[in-house]
Amino acid sequence: MPPSFENKLILVTGGGSGIGRATAIKLASLGGTCALQDVNSKTLKETESLCSTSQSQVHFSSAFDVSVTERVNGFVDEVMAKYGRIDYVFNCAGINPTSLKTEEIDDMYYDKIMGVNLKHVQHHTRRDPTPKVRRFIRERGVDIRPWWNSRYGSVLRK
Repeated sequence: MPPSFENKLILVTGGGSGIGRATAIKLASLGGTCALQDVNSKTLKETESLCSTSQSQVHFSSAFDVSVTERVNGFVDEVMAKYGRIDYVFNCAGINPTSLKTEEIDDMYYDKIMGVNLKHVQHHTRRDPTPKVRRFIRERGVDIRPWWNSRYGSVLRK
């Protein structure tokens, strides 16, 4: 039996396509209400529409670049003002825009990829106002240091 996300507010980054979209649709089908983020406003609105499985779910979306700290903070503030809480965060935003060879990648390109693929996890983790999340981390010793965990290709976040 799948878990229930009934009456839970779930923040999903990268919700406009791919893993983020699939995650949001699945969570909504399990009763969750999604606060969605993606850089592409068109695909983000499509996902928001696909998540609307019942009239009781009022999903929220905002299009912005997750590599910009101030935008992440503003989004979390908006979600908290609208819903009063964040129960779960699914950091699904990620880019791999080209297949450049290592020697062809300049610093600006590298910084953009790291900002979206890695730094945004730190932004949300640091900014998350949810005491439940902080307590979970403290009690279980969950390591959510993305700068360290990226060595192993994993970041755990609940």
